[in-house]
Amino acid sequence: MIKLIIFDYDGLLVESEIIAFLAEEKILKQHGKILTKKLFNNYLGYSVRETIQGYIKYYDLSINLNEFILQRDEVINSLLSSHLSLKPGAKLLLNYLKDKNISMAIGSSGKRSYIEKGLAILGISDYFNNITSIDEVVRGKPHPDIFLKVLNKNHVESRDAIVLEDAVSGIQAAQDAHIFCIAIASSSIDIQEYRIADLIVDNLQKVKELLDQLQIIKKY
Repeated sequence: MIKLIIFDYDGLLVESEIIAFLAEEKILKQHGKILTKKLFNNYLGYSVRETIQGYIKYYDLSINLNEFILQRDEVINSLLSSHLSLKPGAKLLLNYLKDKNISMAIGSSGKRSYIEKGLAILGISDYFNNITSIDEVVRGKPHPDIFLKVLNKNHVESRDAIVLEDAVSGIQAAQDAHIFCIAIASSSIDIQEYRIADLIVDNLQKVKELLDQLQIIKKY
């Protein structure tokens, strides 16, 4: 029985990747570097700290990690109100799950304050029981810690939950937590990368249709 749907945040529930890209691109440009889409996509689903550490190593930057993150946060905060939006089908799915009395939670590699601000801007905070963020675990995705924390916080067994993810690192985390995972494929990622997911769809409305029409039998 499905009791809980766990949403990733960036790129899955909200259209925010462009905001992160613009912020990181701006800072790297100040250091004479160009942020490629390929490099950016390599870190989708990873924590901000792991992503920036990756950039600093890749470009051999002299900038301090915390300073880069601080500058990034400042740029992102200035863009959220004007650039943040829900992914296609998100509101439809949220209302469907609410009507069906299926609990919802967020399990994200983002910071809690950033997620809370975004949910408030979009007016969807009340849909979710709680948020589990990178602030609460030692290891982020692709490790299962975030999703295991979500299960514990919501008093739900892995067999009674479904994870919705758009990043390969998040799908791996769900698999290692033994939670059925539906991948919402991003056009920027090779579809073959999603093969470790249990199901693959191309938008959140399709998730609603799946839940509405099918009894999904989990393998765990």
